Amino acid sequence: IQWVRYQQNLLFKGSCNGVKSNSTIIQILLSDINAYEVDTIVWFLRSISPVIDSEDNMIYNIQMLDDKKISGKGIVLDVTDNIQISKLDESIKKDFGSVDILVNNAGITRDNILLRMKEDEWEDIINTNLSSIFKMSKCVLRSMIKKRSGRIISITSVVGAMGNAGQSNYGAAKAGIIGFTKSLAREVGVRGITVNAIAPGPFPSMMLGSAVNHDYSGIAVRNPRKRVGSPEDIAGLAIFLSSRAGSYTIGETITCDGGLVNASGHDLS
Repeated sequence: IQWVRYQQNLLFKGSCNGVKSNSTIIQILLSDINAYEVDTIVWFLRSISPVIDSEDNMIYNIQMLDDKKISGKGIVLDVTDNIQISKLDESIKKDFGSVDILVNNAGITRDNILLRMKEDEWEDIINTNLSSIFKMSKCVLRSMIKKRSGRIISITSVVGAMGNAGQSNYGAAKAGIIGFTKSLAREVGVRGITVNAIAPGPFPSMMLGSAVNHDYSGIAVRNPRKRVGSPEDIAGLAIFLSSRAGSYTIGETITCDGGLVNASGHDLS
């Protein structure tokens, strides 16, 4: 990216229940904000979780922004609601200007074997995990094309590349993100816009079950790094893809699983 010195606006679209919790990532970003020059951070969540994205946590994020002299705010947004998204672009432009970096981070699970899977379990996953990528990317793309610069980063999953029993809906959506990323990158790369994806392996999260309630020791044993991942691992990749150093990386899906898939084959259990 050709860094826009006067304004570098970072837009997070995400779930409040995933390992990549926006509150957590924003706090990581702010801890080293001077390394990559961001003027504005706006993040979205579907609802305010009493555990992770609590009102107090949102206030803490805003205080951190103020301390760093960065503008921004958190907004409640249903990424499956076309009406809310249609109003989003003008609202952000009015308050902060156009978006320079979009991180598509929303994700839910509705696990079931296919024979027992209900249509709403399929549709909820596709609408939230895949269709929202299309809607939000399209929302910010016109202004990026006009400026001839921008970053779109989407969080997919290793399940999208290798599959996982009981997750045909989730796997289909995450595989769709990989294909979407490659195709959009070919469309807009010539306009100075990079489009990439990050594919995490299993991480402790509210969505998958907290480390307290879920035994991740098996993953750590099979993982060459001998530990489970952390939000910092994902944030670090997002920072690279957003930076000048990532300007020649386009259409890629970068796996972040500590080598788990390569070490253990096709078993994520």
